[in-house]
Parts: sequence; structure tokens; C-alpha cells
Amino acid sequence: MTDGLEQIGALAAAWVSLLFIAASVFGSICALGAAWAARWFVRQAAAASPPRWPDVSILKPLHGAEAQLSENIETYFHQDYPGKIQFVFGIQNPDDRATPVVKSLIERYPQLELHLVVHGAAHGVNRKVSNLINMGQVARHPFIVMADSDMAVGPNYLRMLVGALAQPGVGVVTRLYRGLPSGGFWSHHFLPGTILGLALGLARPCVGATIALSWETLAGIGGFKAVAN
Repeated sequence: MTDGLEQIGALAAAWVSLLFIAASVFGSICALGAAWAARWFVRQAAAASPPRWPDVSILKPLHGAEAQLSENIETYFHQDYPGKIQFVFGIQNPDDRATPVVKSLIERYPQLELHLVVHGAAHGVNRKVSNLINMGQVARHPFIVMADSDMAVGPNYLRMLVGALAQPGVGVVTRLYRGLPSGGFWSHHFLPGTILGLALGLARPCVGATIALSWETLAGIGGFKAVAN
């Protein structure tokens, strides 16, 4: 009886060992693939410079005051961009904790065009899209950039987006991002996996953290209301 249990235990241990070995090999292959894809990604052609830099409206839908909200938003205020920039912040509830943060920024940056839209109208079940629809009524420039509130960017952010939009056949531009440690773990693995998928042609994603396009292109796909649900 004891010998039988020992044999079962040894067999189970062997299978568990094989499982972990297989997982390790798979993880190593993925890591090597991501490293190769990263080299491929950084060698891609740089964004072009359009003959004229169009004016841009940056839409930031807000909900709550997460950590470093003000600091993240302020990184967008220091863009090395020749055209005009309009910033539109959207809040659905006037009691939202993001409201005083935006009002403080408006007071501190009077030289910038900052707008706060507080509008609770719902245009579908997706509240973020409803927020964007309400904000869109204030946006006045031909190109728009939708950017999440928890993103921090560098001074060339807008130049690269608009430069990529200027390339022939490009209608929508997105930006990949890297996660910063904040007590979690998985955020660090978003960028390598996405780059690997791009390199292998598995997908051409439009990451929701940043989406840039013209109002003309947006209208051609049905506008925000096409995805309101």
C-alpha cells in the first residue's frame, strides 16, 4: 500500500515538474520573441512632418480623482507642438472628485485653452462614450485626441500623433504605453505582448488610452454614437 502511494506521489511530482518546465520554456520563448519584436518596433520609420500642423482638441473624459491626476494632466500642457491645442475635460456628475482638480488647473494655467464640460446626458449604455459625445459639442478643432486620465506623456506626444496621421492611408493613430509599478505586477507585460502581436501581424489594435483622428474620419464611421452601446 505504501509503495503504491509512493509511486503515485512520484508520478504526480514528475507531471508537475514537466508542467512547470513547459511553462518556463513557453515563457522564455515569449520573452525572446518580445525582445526581437521590440528591436523591430524601434526601427520602424519615424512619423512624417505634415506641411501644416493642424489645430487639435484633446478630449479627456474623467471619473473620480485617481492618484496623480493633476500631475498626469499637466504633462499634456508642455507639448512641443506648433499648432493650437484645446483641452476639453468631461465630467458627468458635478460632485465628481475630479471637478476641483480641473478647476484648479484652469486657474493655474490661464494662458491655455482649458474647458470643463459637466453634462450628465446619456446617449447609450457606455458612460465613457456618452461623456465623449457631450465633450464633442465643445471641441472646435479639426483633429481630436482622446486620452485617458491616468496617462502621462512627453513633450513630443502630439507631434508624433499628428505626424503619423499625416502619412498616406492612415485614418486613426494610437500610442502604446508602459505601466509603472503601483503595487501591481501585470501592467509591466502589456507592452511586450502588444509589440509581439504587431510584429507577427496578429492584430492592429487601437489602444483606448490614446486615439487620434479627424472629425471627418470619425463621422465616416458613424461618430461616437455608433459605439454608444
